[in-house]
Amino acid sequence: MLWFAAAAASALAAGAVCWKNIRNERLMFCGGEDSDMKIAPKFPSRRREADAGEVAAQEFADQKEKGNVEKAYLLGTQLAGFLLSGPERILNGPDMAEDPDVVLNARVLFAFTADASLEASSASELITQTAANFFYESVKVAAPELYSRIILPEAFSLYLLCLRDGEESGQNIGEPFAKLCGREEDPELTALGNRLYAYFQKVCRSKIEEVRFQ
Repeated sequence: MLWFAAAAASALAAGAVCWKNIRNERLMFCGGEDSDMKIAPKFPSRRREADAGEVAAQEFADQKEKGNVEKAYLLGTQLAGFLLSGPERILNGPDMAEDPDVVLNARVLFAFTADASLEASSASELITQTAANFFYESVKVAAPELYSRIILPEAFSLYLLCLRDGEESGQNIGEPFAKLCGREEDPELTALGNRLYAYFQKVCRSKIEEVRFQ
């Protein structure tokens, strides 16, 4: 079983690296950096690689035994399902559902909220990264064009800067939302962005709590 655990852990690690690379590219876009990112030596020793593989395999085995890997898959696919749902559901009502820019940017905002909510959860880094990977992969398979938009760094960076500027509650996140919709300083869109973020936070936190990671 150890070889299986090692192989599975490697697969999950590859997905986690993919997700983390996306996130770090976004952070670099806004001049930030991922404090959790570890820079590996350019030529790591075989012993160090073996040790890292054993640690990853053991953590994977532990998390799988607890049922957390299956829960991460469930959570990632559920978040993707919400993102891929109709615009009325994304916008929490029919308002502006016919505006393609608003619908697209609402979905991008949800992707950002899901990403941030996973990172803020109490689950282990392996599990949150695994859930994020399943989320992005599910979107990529079902809607490649949408996937290509939600991984772009501009929106993520604007929202992240908004939160970093002391607005942890996201009360002013509607401002970059309106800007991304091409209607900067539009009070109606700004208010919609604030409502959407609060709504998406509740959705993401509820789904994370429902899976009950061990």
